[in-house]
Amino acid sequence: MTSGETSTLTPLQLPLVSLKNLQKKASWVLGSTHSDELESVDIGKGDRSRPMWINKKLEPEFEAKLVKLLQEFSDCFAWEYHEMPSLDRSIIEHKLPIKLGYHPYMQHSRKIDATIVDQVKAEIERTIEAGFIRPCR
Repeated sequence: MTSGETSTLTPLQLPLVSLKNLQKKASWVLGSTHSDELESVDIGKGDRSRPMWINKKLEPEFEAKLVKLLQEFSDCFAWEYHEMPSLDRSIIEHKLPIKLGYHPYMQHSRKIDATIVDQVKAEIERTIEAGFIRPCR
């Protein structure tokens, strides 16, 4: 469609033309699904590794631009709990509504697969250090 043809379109037809142009420019999206294979790219600056996962099917030119953009705005992402100090506690915090005179019911301990016990303990320590959780009294 030429620029002369665009000027003869009605206001309702212009978004359709823009959508068609966008589809041509963003052809890398067409045919990709949420189950596509991913590849890890490091968007960290210098000493710290900051892995990010992107679609393997991206065109090399677009992938390079995307990685550059992710690196530019890497401070918008968090990999560790201590990197989220401004996180609103009301989003992640919950309270148990307990009636006066009642005590919470203590559930029995659950078993954890022996192969991941160390990982679970490490994650619990990280969340305690970050102040996200605390031991119950």
